[in-house]
Order: sequence, then structure tokens, then C-alpha cells
Amino acid sequence: MRWSLELIERRFLGKRPYDRLISLFKNFPVLAKLWSLLISQWRDQIAELLLRFSADRVALSRTFFAARPVDRIIDIRLGLSDPHNKGRTVILLTCKAGSIIYKPRRGHGEREWSSFIRYLNARSLRPKLRAARILCRDGYCWMEEIRFAPCKNHAAARRFYERLGSLIAAAYLLKAVDCHRDNVIASGEYPVLLDAEALWHVSRKTQIQSPLDTLCETGFFPTYNGRSGWQYRSSVLGKTTTGQHIPRIGAKPLSAARYKREIVNGFSRAWHCILGTPEKSAAFVRWVRHLRAVERRWLYWPTANYDRIRRASIQPTALRSGTERDILIARSCARSAVPPRVIHAEIDALKRLDIPYFTRKIEQGSFYGERDALPDVIKVLRRAVHF
Repeated sequence: MRWSLELIERRFLGKRPYDRLISLFKNFPVLAKLWSLLISQWRDQIAELLLRFSADRVALSRTFFAARPVDRIIDIRLGLSDPHNKGRTVILLTCKAGSIIYKPRRGHGEREWSSFIRYLNARSLRPKLRAARILCRDGYCWMEEIRFAPCKNHAAARRFYERLGSLIAAAYLLKAVDCHRDNVIASGEYPVLLDAEALWHVSRKTQIQSPLDTLCETGFFPTYNGRSGWQYRSSVLGKTTTGQHIPRIGAKPLSAARYKREIVNGFSRAWHCILGTPEKSAAFVRWVRHLRAVERRWLYWPTANYDRIRRASIQPTALRSGTERDILIARSCARSAVPPRVIHAEIDALKRLDIPYFTRKIEQGSFYGERDALPDVIKVLRRAVHF
């Protein structure tokens, strides 16, 4: 059955919508507060987007559309990411010249990732990798829209998985996390990372981690939970056959399990390209040191954990009492390994249906895999791809 907006309004609100809404809000007072909040946040986000689009038209035309005029907006699609900072999300904006992605945050990570991909390609990494074009502004950025496309043939599929292996090596050496299935798109024979804000995710724990832990933390591989075993749902490599991160020939999905050799070969090539000789290692260190120690996203908890709490907080039982909802969120966030100020910030964000967002200033120079030997990492990689 196809539901139209009018049909939903008629079924839900009836002939006396005011009375129905009053009755609904009496039973679920938290719902009224959240609706009001979300509408206000939506209004502010759209106004902010339009002002920034207007200010950047000339730069957008030159960067993304070969100097074609960027004129009237045809379509706006919100909600393409988790909400942060009072409901702000990634937005797909379409105008006559084409489509672009708007991100309501600084694009330092994407800019550095794109720079590193160019660095690898310039040093004869083959097959070449691809990164989305990026235009950074103060507090926000614009990015090229990357669209899903199938591989043309099996040779292209093999190159796809070789490139994926190289991406994993890059993520491993740049200490990237959050490279989950929704963050990678198969654009023909190119796997493209869409969101690289969580680079250099290092801590004291990072320096004593095993290569397997570091590989799994990137998000490309399934993670192991002692209670429920291997978790495949959000990883790029796993048993799923759905999603735009899966390459296809025609409509047929291509399982990564058939391309383990290509993944390992691509990883090895990228590693040799970056750290294969003392001269290459020195060049990579110089490249790393050119990066400024800027504020970067820091994940105190997996996004999936926050999302579970957020979903629980909008169940009917939680919408009957603001106090009960607050207690539910606070209890769910409680843990001893995190500073209290972080937990308070998590609670505040989740109350307004945001995914908590933190940044830290990180010095990158000491963390680039110098202590890891390729044979050891490859041995671990071969184990990791046996999903």
C-alpha cells in the first residue's frame, strides 16, 4: 500500500487534528518537546546552508562544475549522516550544474586523506586510488558527490579489491577509525572513502595495540565481541551482500571472500610504496610532519552504542516522562573509563537526539606504523580477511 502525505494526515489526525495532537501530547509530553526542537533545528540548518551556498557559488563552480554557473537549487536532501551539533547533518544539494555534498564541519580529515591519496599515486602506486574533491571553508566544507556504479568486468572487480587493500594500508598507517560500510562507496572499480574525519585516532592504548586490534579499529574488518562473537553488520568486509560498499557486476554482488589475494596484494603494494625503503619512510615522515596538529574528531565510544541509546530514548515508554527519559540516557552512558565531563556532554547531546561529537588536538608525528614489520602485519591481515 502506497502511503501519501494526505492519507497519513487523514488517518493520523482525522477531522479534528488539533484535538488529536493535544491528546497525543498529553500522553507523550516528551514528544511535543522533541518535535519542537527538531523543527527549530531544521529551520536553522536550512538557513545556514543557503547563506553558505550563496557565499560560495563562484568557488563551487570552479571546484566542482568546470566553471559552469551554479544557480537555482533544485533539491535538498538532509539526514545523510548522524546528527551532530544541534541536529546538523550532511546534505546532498542539487542544482542545474549538478550535485554536491555539504558537510557542516571542517574538512581537515578529508583534505589530508585526499592529499595522501595523491601522495601515493604520485609515487607510482598501481592501480591508482581515488579520493573525492574537497573545498574547505571556516567551520564547514563541500565535497564532490561520489555515486555508486558497478564494475565492468571481473578484471575491474579484481582491481577494486586491490585498491581496497591499499586503502586499508593507508587507513592503518594514518590510524583512521570509523571506516564502516556506510563510509565507503563502490564507484565502478574504485572504492572511495567518503568521510575521513577520524584520522590519527591515537592514545596510550594505541601504542601497545596489536596489529590485529589496529586493523579491526579501522572499521574495514568485523570486530570480535566476546559475548556475541564476530560482528559483521557495520564492517566493509564481511558476509553481507547489500549496500553500496559492495562492488557488483551487473546486479550480482561480488563477495570479498573470493578476492582475499587481491586485498593482501593491494595492502602490500601500498605499504612498500610508503615504507618500503629507508628513503620512502623518510619521505613519509616528512609528509606527516607537514600536517598541522589541528583539532580532530575523537571517538570515546562506537557510534553504534550511541545510536542504540538514542533509539531507546524515543520509544513510547520513554516519551511519557522527561525525568524517566533522562534517567534512561544517564544510566546507559555511565561507565568508569571515561571522564565525567565527557559523560555529561554525551548525555546532553543524546537528550536532543544528537550523536555526541568530540574533538582533540593530536600530534601525528610519532604514530605512523614505524614499529610494525610488514611480514607481521601481512600475517595478521591474512587472518583478518578469513571472515
